Amino acid sequence: MNKVEITVDGGYKPSEVKVKVGEPVKLVFNRISDKGCLDQLNIPALNVKQQDLPLNEPQEFELDTSKAGEVDFACGMNAARTYLYNVYFNNNCNGNFSKTIPS
Repeated sequence: MNKVEITVDGGYKPSEVKVKVGEPVKLVFNRISDKGCLDQLNIPALNVKQQDLPLNEPQEFELDTSKAGEVDFACGMNAARTYLYNVYFNNNCNGNFSKTIPS
């Protein structure tokens, strides 16, 4: 399973993450600073509500990547927002890819 590390330090870094549709992924949030309101996390699509993010204790969340779309996550007060995108890769374009969201 792929792991995507997100550093929590006054914001989320990286603030946008792209992953391949269908590949299992765990988001790993590691809070390294007590700046701002980032000691809790909301991921509505995963039913994560005000999950504590202890300082220097990475927290893992498994993401469903079975279809393209986006999943937002935010601090416990929903102030610091970012997005996680599932993407399709075009295997015929030599490593280049484009985002496709089916209707």
